[in-house]
Amino acid sequence: MKSKLSMGLIALVIMSAACGKQQSQVKEQDVNIARLTFMTGKVTATTAGTEKTLNVGDLLQQGDKIVTGSDSTAEIFIKGQGIVRLAAQTEMTLASIQENMKTQINVQSGSTAFFLKKVERAGEFTVQTPTAIAGVRGTTFMVAVDNASTSRVSLYNGAVQVQNDKGKTVILDKPGELTVRSGQDISENAVRPLSKESLTAIQKLAVFQKNSIMEYNSLLEEIKTTDAIKGVQINESVSDKFAQLKDESGRGETAERVRRADENTIKRDTKQDPLKIQPNKTF
Repeated sequence: MKSKLSMGLIALVIMSAACGKQQSQVKEQDVNIARLTFMTGKVTATTAGTEKTLNVGDLLQQGDKIVTGSDSTAEIFIKGQGIVRLAAQTEMTLASIQENMKTQINVQSGSTAFFLKKVERAGEFTVQTPTAIAGVRGTTFMVAVDNASTSRVSLYNGAVQVQNDKGKTVILDKPGELTVRSGQDISENAVRPLSKESLTAIQKLAVFQKNSIMEYNSLLEEIKTTDAIKGVQINESVSDKFAQLKDESGRGETAERVRRADENTIKRDTKQDPLKIQPNKTF
């Protein structure tokens, strides 16, 4: 396990509030439990049977079903809980959202990553899929729903208690992943080391952008200062970074390939190890 996790550390890309209009739309005083703080592509929310296209800064309500399109991502900040990142072609429902209390998220399809603060003693954060329920109290993990009968829970830091549809529970307290299939038993022996697919998936989602919400930025500061994270980049703006890359191009075919790969790291984390967050009480 240790050798797999020592392949390299994630270099988070954290853009400052100067990045432009998108993050300026997210204001501290406007946060009301859940809010869309970042997105790419097309993201929709269905409330009481009515679907609408979301924009950064939109408030989200209990019961909202969030869907990301192809080549799309979404980030939801839940006050008092943490950050939720949806990969492309993911469907997720905010079944219950209460600051520092009970929160339940249902993932119907796709992949969702969770970067959570330590939940208060009275709090409860659960994630439900068609085949499993994961209960946490401050951790970094990802849930992937492969199909209606198969789900995977990947733990990167902290602890997760996983329960299948037969009521059997397994606790993951170190990095690893567990596949849960409908009607089949689960056990500690079924926990496997983090797969290359799981490592790649979390790397693509571990990219953050600062905004005007102090609690959100406090979590980012916690992420980038933990001993488990090295090589953090803080860019003044995405456009400045792209300009820099273009200035360095024009050196033949090899340079062009390097430039394209470098541009991709602005939105996609490309190091080779999972993100770890050390939760603390102050958040």
